[in-house]
Amino acid sequence: MGNIRTFDRFLRLVLGIAALQLGYFWLASPWSWLAYAVALVLFVTAAFRFCPLYRVLGIAPVAAGKTIGGLGLAITAIVLAALVGGGSYASAFFTRK
Repeated sequence: MGNIRTFDRFLRLVLGIAALQLGYFWLASPWSWLAYAVALVLFVTAAFRFCPLYRVLGIAPVAAGKTIGGLGLAITAIVLAALVGGGSYASAFFTRK
């Protein structure tokens, strides 16, 4: 049974993508591996909808029957595409200067 709500899952995906971009484009070697590890943890917990830290802290599981609708999925896809494209554009922009 998962204990991650839909918004929390979305936030983990967004922060995971940001950590990947940060590690790939901006950080030096030891710090980039840390950013990759953080991104991996965020992606895995979002994929399985389970966070062990929530169980330790006693945060209640998600209520049954609450799902994200079609509009929410479309907005999620647009935001994720903007993050991926925006990171690539920012990297190209700042390396040309």
